[in-house]
Amino acid sequence: MVDTVALLVRELLANPGVSAVLGSRVYGGSFPEDAAPPFAVVRGVSHSLTAPPSMEWWDSTVTIDIHSNDPIESISVATKAAVHAASLEDVYPEGAVASVRLRDILSIEDGAFTPTRSRNIVTVAITARNN
Repeated sequence: MVDTVALLVRELLANPGVSAVLGSRVYGGSFPEDAAPPFAVVRGVSHSLTAPPSMEWWDSTVTIDIHSNDPIESISVATKAAVHAASLEDVYPEGAVASVRLRDILSIEDGAFTPTRSRNIVTVAITARNN
């Protein structure tokens, strides 16, 4: 199974529109406790075989969670991340990505942080297989 989280992290870091705002602060799985916004964390939500019993193609749902103190910055980065993720259908060293579908962009004002953070969570569905 292609590690879709690692693939998205690498591709987002290589995207000039995303890295111009986030720099190298795109994390896979979790973010450091001392991470200062703006940053993004990419998480795998689910993985399942596309057409059992084949073990080649997998459907994955992945989120890209953008944290920022500025709501406009957060939605701007989320939009760039969503557009970039949608263009990832290609062959990579670790596998082939057959399709990427944007499922949702959810906006949250998260008061669990001080100061309150604006978060935009991009959810994408990816169908991929190993090479």
